[in-house]
Amino acid sequence: MSTQMSATQCTKRVPRICRLARPYLYRRNGVYYLKVRPKGSLKDALCVSLRSTSKAIAMLSVNDIVRLTELFQLNNPDVTWEGSGGLRETVLGIATDLLRTTVDAMSTFKAADLREDHLQHLRELAATFPLSPAQAEAIHWTQEAYRADQMRLQQGNVEPLLRIVKALDAEPVVTSSNDSSLPANPAPTEVKKVPFKALAEGYLRDHATDLKVSSRKSIEEASRALIAVFEAIGLGDDVSGHTRADLVKARELLGQGRAVSTVNKIVAKLTAILTWAELNGLIPHNYTKGLKTSKGAKSKRKGFTEAQVDAVLAQAAQYADPQVSWICSIAAVTGARIQEIMQLRKDDVVIDPLTGLLSIDINEGKGLADDGKSVKTENSNRRVPLVTTSKWFRELEEFKAFVQGLPEGTSKLFSKGMLVDEVRGAVRAAMGDDPSLVFHSFRHTMAGLLQTHEVILQTSAAIMGHSTGSITFDTYGTKMSQQTLRDALEKVLPRKAS
Repeated sequence: MSTQMSATQCTKRVPRICRLARPYLYRRNGVYYLKVRPKGSLKDALCVSLRSTSKAIAMLSVNDIVRLTELFQLNNPDVTWEGSGGLRETVLGIATDLLRTTVDAMSTFKAADLREDHLQHLRELAATFPLSPAQAEAIHWTQEAYRADQMRLQQGNVEPLLRIVKALDAEPVVTSSNDSSLPANPAPTEVKKVPFKALAEGYLRDHATDLKVSSRKSIEEASRALIAVFEAIGLGDDVSGHTRADLVKARELLGQGRAVSTVNKIVAKLTAILTWAELNGLIPHNYTKGLKTSKGAKSKRKGFTEAQVDAVLAQAAQYADPQVSWICSIAAVTGARIQEIMQLRKDDVVIDPLTGLLSIDINEGKGLADDGKSVKTENSNRRVPLVTTSKWFRELEEFKAFVQGLPEGTSKLFSKGMLVDEVRGAVRAAMGDDPSLVFHSFRHTMAGLLQTHEVILQTSAAIMGHSTGSITFDTYGTKMSQQTLRDALEKVLPRKAS
C-alpha cells in the first residue's frame, strides 16, 4: 500500500495520539482507497491506497487492516504495554500461538509466505498510522515474532522465536507511571552467520517444483561464480551484513573476463536469491536493486549475411556425418536455438499426412528432470514449418527419410556426443575468429529477415518463440496456423535456383 500524503504531512495534520473513527472504503480513478479519520474530525484524514481496482481484493485488505487495528487497539491512544489488557499480553499470545502452530511438512514454505503477508500489513501500519509508544512497541515485537517464525518454518530453527516468547513472558513489570508503556528491552538475539552458499541452496529447495532443469542449472552455475566472488571480497562466510559497495565490488569482479550481458544474468540470479532471503527473514537487508548495468550490455553477436550462411552450410556439408549439415540448415530456416534443435525427438518432427510437409515442434516435453527437455520461456513452445523452397535446406528429403527410418520412441534425433562441437566448428571454420559470428547468429539472421520483409509482429513472434508484449495475443491468443507461418518463411528465405 502507499499513502496519499507523506509521513511528514500526516504528522502535521493528524494528531500522533488520537481515537480513530471507523475506516471506510472509497474509489478514485478506479482504484480503491481506505480513509481513516480521528473521531470528531471532519477535516483531518489519513488515506491509504489499496492498490487494487477490484472491490473484493480491496475488502480483503480492509478487513486485515481493521483486524490489526483492533488487535493493537489503534483506536485507543490510552492503551498501555503492561497490565491487564495491555499489549504485551497480546504480543505474547501471538508469539506463543506461532510456536504452537502445527504446519504440514509439505506446506512450510506456503506458511512462511503467509507470515510475509502479515509482515507487510504490519509495515503498512507502522508507516501510515498514528501510534502511541505502546502500540509501536507491540507492532515492533510482532514483526520480530513473524520473522522468527519464518526461520522456524524455513530452517527448523526455533531458537529466535523461543527467545522472543521467553523475553515477553519474563519481562518485568515497569511500575513507574511515566514509563508504563515502555518495556525493558531484552538482550539482543545473537546474529548468526549466513553464507551465500546456504542461501542459494535454500532458494533452490524452496523453488524445486517451479524451476525448469535449465533454470536450475543456470542458478547453480551462477551461484558457483558468486560464491567465489564473495570469498574474494571477504564475505564468503557471511553475506548478512553486506553493503551496496560490497555488491558493486562483486559486480566488478564478475566482469573480469565476462561480457556485460553475462554479468547481468548472474546479477539477476543474485537479486532473486537475496530478495528471497530478505523476504524470509534470513538476512536483514538486500541492496541488489538497480545493480544491473546497461553499459556495454548490448549483445556483441550479429546475424550472418546471406553469403555467410551459404559459406557455413557449405562448410557443414563437408562433414562425413550429414547431421552436422541438417542441424545448421534447421537453424538457418527456423531461427531455432541450438539447445532447441539438439533436444528434438522423432515425434517432434511432424509430417503432415496430406501434404507430406514437415515442421518441428519445439516443446518442453513432460517437464520432468529425467526428460531432459526444456524451453527458455513459455512462449518458446512453438511449431515451426521446414520450408521446401529455400536453398538453405537442400537435404530436406534426406532428413525426412532419416526421421522416418528411426525406431519409434527414439529419445533424440541428434544423439552423437560431439555434434555440438562439430556444428560450432563448422561455423568457426567458415567465419574465422570473428567472435560476433557464432551459431546463434542464425537466429539473428532470421530475426533480421522477418523485420526487413515487414512480417507482422505476431507472426514473427510465433516463429521466433518470443512474447509480443500484448496480453491479447500472449494470454488469450490461439496458436497461429502453420500455413501462415509457412507463407511468411517462404517470403523471407532465399529460394532455390529455378
